[in-house]
Amino acid sequence: MGMPTHQDAMDQDGNVIKSAESFSLHYKKDGSPDIFVTVQGTSLFEEEGQPDQVFEHNGITLNYTRDQYRFVPRIIRPPMRRRQRKQQENSISLMEAIR
Repeated sequence: MGMPTHQDAMDQDGNVIKSAESFSLHYKKDGSPDIFVTVQGTSLFEEEGQPDQVFEHNGITLNYTRDQYRFVPRIIRPPMRRRQRKQQENSISLMEAIR
């Protein structure tokens, strides 16, 4: 599945400082990891780093960058210890007494 997209980079006041047109492609195949490909005319942000490879084609410089993201399960907060729970209960009781 693919679609053209429009992106804006904004400053801290919400003013558009740079715009770019791009095309995003999402490729899925059973038994293989999903692949996301984005082609854009210009980089929106200076801090994106150096490309992994640079190619020249018909006078056009093409920058290739590869990112690999790994997702891990959310860490579940361990149960409160008895002493911590008692301290929390005491602080709540103290707050109620102040009111």
